[in-house]
Amino acid sequence: AQEILDRVEAARNAVRQLSGQQQEPLRVGLIPSLGLVLASDLLQEAGARMPGLDLSFKVEMSELIDAALVAGEVDLSLSYHELNDKRFESTPLYLEKLYVMGTPDLLRNVSEPNSLRTAAKLPLALDKHSLFRRAAKEQNIALSNATQVDSMLVRHELITKGGRCVVGPYAFLKDEIQAGSIECYQISEPVYGAAFV
Repeated sequence: AQEILDRVEAARNAVRQLSGQQQEPLRVGLIPSLGLVLASDLLQEAGARMPGLDLSFKVEMSELIDAALVAGEVDLSLSYHELNDKRFESTPLYLEKLYVMGTPDLLRNVSEPNSLRTAAKLPLALDKHSLFRRAAKEQNIALSNATQVDSMLVRHELITKGGRCVVGPYAFLKDEIQAGSIECYQISEPVYGAAFV
């Protein structure tokens, strides 16, 4: 959050120098996993460091956040992609690790749950833009028991009620994992970078 706010402050100063004053809210595009873990911290830090800053968040899948940035609907984004567009500067921030997550009864007898191939055989609930779908496609691994569920709320219910597993960022079910109702295993590879644009 600190590094993001330092970059936001530099961007705001540049905008103020060009336009005199910045009256518009700063529109931030976030991927869902970062929205879950960063939005609150960003609001608190921004309130402490930049009291007049008005933040607005748009939380969408990476491709939609990228499109919103290009269309001018957000001022900066945290996404999985570096844009190939000279109008924007991309800075790698961190690596996103993927986890297999599900109820203990679904994962109890799974050998090597951290294997991409093993995870692909589990009953999965995945959105159409899932990083896991991309990883499986890149390695020619079929998702034999995956159901497309684009709603985060519905996917959350399917997983916490025990019908499906998910492969995604830890943040998606961190509270349930910490409470012990959901088990998780880190997938050994791949990891994806998230970039600040």
